[in-house]
Amino acid sequence: MLDSISKKVLRIVLNLCRNNQFIEIEDIQELLSLPEDEIEECVSHLIDSGYLKGICLDTTIAHIQPTYKGKTFAELEKKSFFEYVLKNILVPVMIGVLSYIASKLIDKWLL
Repeated sequence: MLDSISKKVLRIVLNLCRNNQFIEIEDIQELLSLPEDEIEECVSHLIDSGYLKGICLDTTIAHIQPTYKGKTFAELEKKSFFEYVLKNILVPVMIGVLSYIASKLIDKWLL
């Protein structure tokens, strides 16, 4: 699971790397008003999680690019949202409706 800052950084990387280009920390920093070290931590976390790949130099990370997992993040997040809605909202509502209908039918048959 990603925090909100990591999601923002990943979206920025995806938007800037449309043609398999590499970007740098400075490119992300231009679009986010966060300190460079916080962005580097975020990018490092995304690399460790498998969403991004990059070259770790002495003091910074260079040539940042999304991996397949990073490119499909939005799709996977959307899928997990629909699964959550289905499992936690639609199924209980349908069970409630079917239980109500069944109880009304039983009431009619018994009376």
